Amino acid sequence: MGKNITLSVPDQVYALMKAHPEINWSNIAKKSIEAFVAILSKAEDDEDEIKKNYGGDVNTRLNFGISENFNHSNNPMEDGMIGSNYNSSVSFNLSVQPTRQGRVPQTKKVLEDLTKK
Repeated sequence: MGKNITLSVPDQVYALMKAHPEINWSNIAKKSIEAFVAILSKAEDDEDEIKKNYGGDVNTRLNFGISENFNHSNNPMEDGMIGSNYNSSVSFNLSVQPTRQGRVPQTKKVLEDLTKK
């Protein structure tokens, strides 16, 4: 089945969400979280591979970022009316990099920071 979580959104966002009850907001959040977890899992696999390849003298650092893209275009219709298309995407960017021994691994700190937001 799965576990329930609680999300908090700004009042203005919530008002816009309520104005569109036909949209399954829970599914949008669920798919976004699933996409991020899939990327995180692959990054952790890479982290394990780096540690295996370099041995005990390296730590790893996980860099995390989010990029957003929004496009809008107007399209003329055959009858002279104009329609609009909107395309929005959010990308999760993760990179795993080896670091020299003695530096603090950042993976846990990044994940802690994510849970604070």
